[in-house]
Amino acid sequence: MNENHKFLEPPPKRDGEFEPKIIWMGVALLPSVIGMACFGLKGQGQPLLSVLLVLDLIFSVAGSIGLVREIKNETKRFVLGFFLTGFFSVLNAFIVAAIGCAGMGRK
Repeated sequence: MNENHKFLEPPPKRDGEFEPKIIWMGVALLPSVIGMACFGLKGQGQPLLSVLLVLDLIFSVAGSIGLVREIKNETKRFVLGFFLTGFFSVLNAFIVAAIGCAGMGRK
């Protein structure tokens, strides 16, 4: 396999060891928590939104890669990872927008 794709290779399994998928789900959904924590910041505007969107993309990609690491077929792994990245990005934005509109983040 190409050295550039080495990070996508599944790690070797030891007997009795499992890959904790829930941790990768937490990584993918972490931008929602960060976005909700930023509700208290007043007057930040566009720079904060840009930072949150970049963090959302980074964590969504990392979580997706972690979730699809064990899939052997590269095409399936790429397609599923691509769709999971988009899904997590939209889900994070929806969660933060829904909680913000509901007023739960206000003091």
